[in-house]
Amino acid sequence: MTTRKGRHISGRKGWLVSSLKSTMGLLTSFTGRIRAFLVRKFTTVAEKRISRRRKAVRLKLYRNIDELPMGAFVGALCDKRYELLYRTGTPAKGEESFVEEAFSELYAEYADRMIGDEKGIFEDMKRMSVYMTKAAILDAVLIVLYNESVDDNIRRILRSYGIRLTGDVERDFDTVISARDAANRKYKTAVDNIQEKKSSETNQDRAYFMSILTGMASHFKYNIPLSSTTVGEFCALYQQMKAEIKQMKKIKSRNYGRHN
Repeated sequence: MTTRKGRHISGRKGWLVSSLKSTMGLLTSFTGRIRAFLVRKFTTVAEKRISRRRKAVRLKLYRNIDELPMGAFVGALCDKRYELLYRTGTPAKGEESFVEEAFSELYAEYADRMIGDEKGIFEDMKRMSVYMTKAAILDAVLIVLYNESVDDNIRRILRSYGIRLTGDVERDFDTVISARDAANRKYKTAVDNIQEKKSSETNQDRAYFMSILTGMASHFKYNIPLSSTTVGEFCALYQQMKAEIKQMKKIKSRNYGRHN
């Protein structure tokens, strides 16, 4: 009797242990899913807060170089006085990174206008972003292709890149890989162009800008004040002066050739 009872108790203990292990496994799995959900939730909330803060800061800043006074631009570039970029309001704690980000975009726009051609830094930055995004999307598509779970949304994305799936998995893989590699190469080319142009830039201190303003005043025969000239106007005048000087050199060269 004792033996049977002992076996019965032992069997119940084994069942309880097994049940507890199973329950703990489910709880662990459930807890992991909850944790992942909360991480995604809080990450999304944080991203939204950052986005709202960025937008709020941008509203206080000059939006483009056609608004930005040359004096404020030079102060921010040469002296790191980013508070000069505020069109309205005053700087607040925690806004520094957003202001520096905005200034990087303003500088890229300035550099693009000063170069004055379609291969400017600003255009390279836009191309870099496009190709980086395309390569990342095609990488994700390769995973979907591997799992053979392509839907209409994936096909629509691929069609926007000029890619049509044939149903032959191996062939489709090769097509997407080729497109992904091409995007990566173009991304690298854009990055290299930006680095090359930045490395070839003249040291842009206050003396650099004052020398250009002096040259403009001499060329156009009127004073160009730093405080009341926008960066966009400065770039336009600079390009106009370069074009007119180039044209005058051509005329002089032709006249010299006629008399010799």
